[in-house]
Formats: sequence, C-alpha cells, structure tokens
Amino acid sequence: MEVTFSSLVSACGKGLQWQRALYTFWDMLAAQVAPNEISFSSAISACEASTQWQPALELLSAMPEFKVTPNHVCFNAVISAFEKFGLWQKAFQVLVQMESTIAAIWRALEKL
Repeated sequence: MEVTFSSLVSACGKGLQWQRALYTFWDMLAAQVAPNEISFSSAISACEASTQWQPALELLSAMPEFKVTPNHVCFNAVISAFEKFGLWQKAFQVLVQMESTIAAIWRALEKL
C-alpha cells in the first residue's frame, strides 16, 4: 500500500500537481499507512517542482515526528525550492541541517 501511495505522489509531482500530491500524502496517513523516506521525498519533490518552498519545508520539518530521517533527495529539493526564490539564507540553514543529519548518521554507524 505504501508503494502505491508513494508512486501516486510522485506521479502528481511530475505532473506539477503539488496540491494533489500533498492531498495524496496526507490521505496515506489517514489510511494509517506510515510514510517513509520515499513518500516524503516524493511529496517534497512535488512541491519543489512547482516552486512551493513553504510546504516543502513543512514536510521536511515534519519528518522527525514520523521517525523518518531526511535523505539527500529531501534536502536537495528544499534547497532547490529556496534557490528558485533567491532565499539563500534559508537554503544555507537547510544545508547546515543536512550536514548535522549526515554527521549523526555517521556517528550511529560507527557504533555498529
């Protein structure tokens, strides 16, 4: 079920239907299907493709609530959305967040 929702979100994004992509993403939660990196990255990328930086950032910020670690696709899509609006300071803040997330992942891997 999760793959179906993620595929639908991705298809909406490719068709520049960011609102439909977000509705589908939130419908996934209503159907009690847990989001993962792929579903989040598909939704964030859909927002980025339609130059919607605010919902992209909201999704990125919501990931820890669902115990999902942002991947490079998520970070890059949000940074790209900021770039399209010339919001370099916000892009830099996300870049710093990305670096700290990667560092945390490496620390966790070193403990294995």
